[in-house]
Amino acid sequence: MGAGALCAQTRAPKEQTTSVQESHPALKGKKVKRVPETVRLNFTHQFPGAESARWYKKNQLYRVQFTLRGQLHIAVYNEQGERMD
Repeated sequence: MGAGALCAQTRAPKEQTTSVQESHPALKGKKVKRVPETVRLNFTHQFPGAESARWYKKNQLYRVQFTLRGQLHIAVYNEQGERMD
């Protein structure tokens, strides 16, 4: 990722969003409330000021959908808290 990039994805037009959702296994999954502390800490460190975080899990990957500076973003982490996107 470049120095100016915030996260792997931002909100795109509907047709682009659909293809992105099909390409990454964590972009579909079950909504979860319990996220490993390492994952949550890395997320808050990497995205200070993130709001409205919603977490999903599939195949040992955690997806977080959140807003930052008024834009929708998505980031993906493994169970050890490493970014996977």
